[in-house]
Amino acid sequence: LGGWLTEVYNWRWVFLINMPIGIVTVIGLLIFMDETDTRREMRFDWFGFIALAVGIGALQLMVDRGEQLGWFGSTEIQIELIVAIAGFYYFFAHSLTTSEPFVRFELFRDRNFVGGCLFMVVLGMTVFATMTLSALFLQLVLGYPVMSAGMMLAARGLGTMVGMLGVGRLLRVVEARTLIFVGMILIAGTMYQLVYFTNMTPASTIISVTVVQGLGLGLVFVPLSTAAFATLPANLRTDGTAILTLVRNIGSSVGIPVVVATLVNSTSVMHAQLAEHITPFNAALQSPDVRAIIDPETDTGRALIDNLLTQQAQIIAFGNSFKLLMILAIISIPFLLIIGKSGLRRAGAPAEAAAMD
Repeated sequence: LGGWLTEVYNWRWVFLINMPIGIVTVIGLLIFMDETDTRREMRFDWFGFIALAVGIGALQLMVDRGEQLGWFGSTEIQIELIVAIAGFYYFFAHSLTTSEPFVRFELFRDRNFVGGCLFMVVLGMTVFATMTLSALFLQLVLGYPVMSAGMMLAARGLGTMVGMLGVGRLLRVVEARTLIFVGMILIAGTMYQLVYFTNMTPASTIISVTVVQGLGLGLVFVPLSTAAFATLPANLRTDGTAILTLVRNIGSSVGIPVVVATLVNSTSVMHAQLAEHITPFNAALQSPDVRAIIDPETDTGRALIDNLLTQQAQIIAFGNSFKLLMILAIISIPFLLIIGKSGLRRAGAPAEAAAMD
């Protein structure tokens, strides 16, 4: 849908399309959802909320604009770093000394929840960064239009849907940690395949790898949420849901700029290294067959050589970026040692209910 909107209209409609959906959703909630009980004796921690928002907002700006502005050589980035540190400092200092903090830190006494948060950070970094890189690869290297790239990447959603539909029943007979492990192996395996994608990779291979990656995501998301909340007291689950979503978003907001910066820097470095071989002493370039197609002594020939170097540099750079994400997925697997058993396999409880309770 995003690819179609971008191609037919413009990129702004990718965001604007959410407005009517959001309005219909709010109306539906007002009509069909009962009001929850409120505790009037509790007060909202405005100071903690504002301090956390300032810290996260400044951090987001810093990682988003760092590559563009030259990171810490920029005054703006330095200011955003100071503001982020100050925001987080005041948030933690205030939260540890007030009776009703915005974030209840007893959440982090639960081993399963802590493990789930750590895993969710890594998952946010790998999943959203992979989506960004895959779209760029299809458009920049393979030359697919936005619509075609979007249709091919939609296969990931199909795999995720299949995985999430089946994992609910699997959780009754298989431990959540086992499903998460299998899902991460599938994700890491598809990353390994993405490392070796080139401009000659057929569409069928891209779609099959994307579907398997989506299946891996489906095997991770529901079991991870189930395990994270398995031993969390019921009165903390609302706060826990918000924190789990927050850390996932932080992971994605950090992961995307990091891999894009890796892609840009790696492309520049590889282009320079490949260009070192374009000399009058290169026997391959002096071959009559090559010179019949590319004459490095003409402007057209030099432009063609530069385009070929750029394409090859991008292919290598994308491979390096996917390799970074593969390594990140692999090193996250030991976090499963922190997560205990979910207990659903013994109890026979529906996984969907446990995850949403």
